[in-house]
Amino acid sequence: MTIRVALLHRTSYRFTEPAVLGPHLVRLRPAPHTRTRILGYSLEVRPTSHQLHWQQDPFGNWQARVFFLEPTDRLDVTVDLLAEMAVVDPFAFYVEPEASTWPFSYEPGLEVDLRPYLETEPAGPAFTALLESIPRTPAYTVTFLVELNRRLAEQIAYLVRMEPGVQTLEETLERGSGSCRDTGWLLVQLCRRLGIAARFVSGYLIQLAGDPEGSDGPIEDIPDLHAWAEVFLPGAGWIGFDPTSGLLAGEGHIPLAASPRPDHAAPISGTASQDSAGFEHAMELTRILERPRPLRPFVPDQWACVAALGREIDARTAAAGLELKLGRGDAPALAADWETSLAALETHYAEGDGVTFRLDGLPATTPPWPLVVEAPFAARPDLSASVVRYWQRHPALSYFFSGGRVGPDGPAPRLDELGAERLGEVALALETGAGIGDLLTDAAGDPGGAELVLPEATDRLAIRAFGAAPQPRMAALEGLLVKALMLRFAQEPCRLALDDHGYDLHDRFMLPYWLWRDLEEVLAELAAFGLAFEPAWFAAQAGFRTPILGSIEIAGVRLELRAALEPVRLMASEAGGIRLVDDSLDRLEVRVIGEVGRGRVVTCNGWALPLAPVPDGGHVAAVRFRARSLPRQLHPTIGVTTPLTFDLVDTALGRSLGGCRYHVGKPDGGVFDAAPVNDLAAESRRLARFEAMGHTAGMIQPRRLSPLPHQPYTLDLRRARG
Repeated sequence: MTIRVALLHRTSYRFTEPAVLGPHLVRLRPAPHTRTRILGYSLEVRPTSHQLHWQQDPFGNWQARVFFLEPTDRLDVTVDLLAEMAVVDPFAFYVEPEASTWPFSYEPGLEVDLRPYLETEPAGPAFTALLESIPRTPAYTVTFLVELNRRLAEQIAYLVRMEPGVQTLEETLERGSGSCRDTGWLLVQLCRRLGIAARFVSGYLIQLAGDPEGSDGPIEDIPDLHAWAEVFLPGAGWIGFDPTSGLLAGEGHIPLAASPRPDHAAPISGTASQDSAGFEHAMELTRILERPRPLRPFVPDQWACVAALGREIDARTAAAGLELKLGRGDAPALAADWETSLAALETHYAEGDGVTFRLDGLPATTPPWPLVVEAPFAARPDLSASVVRYWQRHPALSYFFSGGRVGPDGPAPRLDELGAERLGEVALALETGAGIGDLLTDAAGDPGGAELVLPEATDRLAIRAFGAAPQPRMAALEGLLVKALMLRFAQEPCRLALDDHGYDLHDRFMLPYWLWRDLEEVLAELAAFGLAFEPAWFAAQAGFRTPILGSIEIAGVRLELRAALEPVRLMASEAGGIRLVDDSLDRLEVRVIGEVGRGRVVTCNGWALPLAPVPDGGHVAAVRFRARSLPRQLHPTIGVTTPLTFDLVDTALGRSLGGCRYHVGKPDGGVFDAAPVNDLAAESRRLARFEAMGHTAGMIQPRRLSPLPHQPYTLDLRRARG
């Protein structure tokens, strides 16, 4: 969901005549403990004749202390911040065993530290009645707090209240309504009465429109000043609970000030020689960078262009007198036009189960979901030959849209993955015009298991390299791409020779960077044919199949980690002919942008990466490692490698200039007990496993593995010893 937003917050006070302003405290800077990444921040105060000093209060909050040098009839405070709205799992914390069941007691020394957060106000009859209604039976602490938070959200109606300060506890309960400040303070006092340290938090709340349209959530992006509570749980620290919504604080909650009392968290406080005659408050939220993603793969203008291109391809196909139909699945209903094909996909997805994810948040491998084409293949041998030639020349058409399991032992192997001899035989068959059906098979000789399935004397071709896309429009775009290629082949047959990719096939073309470059070449050739596919339309597909795992900037060098492809391996047959698959390995891509070489080396776990320069600047390499331990696997004595520590090393200094860590599982060493329920939960797990810190300590001299000819782009950590 990673989206960058700009928040502009203006607060203005007007006076009927110039007023003398006393010192003001402005608490509108994100607190150090915010989990939302703040990319930029600016505070502007007018009148300009003032002195501003940044300081931290006793509770660690940032506050600007402003001294005004002359009277003024206007006070303006403007905040402009840039934030990265990356998904946060609010339950990603650990609670110490002694505090995992409520009621619990804090360790004596810790209780002394928490005394300001355990102070209570006098209890009136309504508050006492609420307190007595809470069961005292032992319960899992987190569940107890979640239920208490939800109860207040259901019991106290939310209202916008412009008056300063908070209501008394009795007022909030008797009225059954209050602002976020009132409900937040009520939760703080309840928790303290129940023996749980709590503090009041003021901050920004950014709510993004439901994704996709029509799902739960607001219909438009909403920024606001907000308040909630944080409770202290041993082992977990301060955890945010928002009793206005009944939810835990997430990436949209940006704390500005947290303190034992609400008056110490007021956004702006100060004195003036006269009351203000007017008050204005305005907030604007703008999406400044929105990476396409499965839930929202196209912005509206993009999809309008895709649909227009779909209609254009239909028109050109009809004008050429070409009968061309598409469908998805093993026994598809074929459609000749764009609208019918899209409607069929939308119906399928409405009835289907959607995509699934691995425990670590990466897409789960899926069986092929063939894209079936009906065209005059029997009458036009050049058409089927064009498909064979073009698919073989462009690995992106085999790997970019795959369901994850690639390679000669995968469910839809390319013809050149079965050896150079097979490639030569196919080339000879294409030259002589002989049938190639006996050559389009999998490793076991099954023609139904090949990437391209074209039964003799039929007009149906199944392209089995496609996996299930996470969204119907993404699947429709895949079909449109294939249809455009078929239209081109029908009018301009591909007569190029087959391309021996050699070792590049399972080394360079396992990396997202090179697959994207190859896809761009395909799209450029279609554009030259008059069918303008935009590469940006496929960005969501790239983000889904090979998601970014994390990035960091160190001394002017940017490191970006992205999931890459890894071929599966079949084990030897067991009793009954069963063959297990070894998919215990993972591969990731490291993209380096900035100056390396000249005494700068990027390492993984101390081993220098085989970085290769790329055409558009920077360098790329791959890291291959064991990510899972299986009951049966190749090289069983090689264990799981975690974490992966990446460093930018200055070899002259013998020191790391900085680095990051990527964890195979939970950073705390635990394990995920269930797969993510959706794409947002999956992204949250991926982001949680990346740490933008953790370089190698002390002196470091990069070690180097002797390069292997069949994987010059890849550092295989299974070979690393010591």
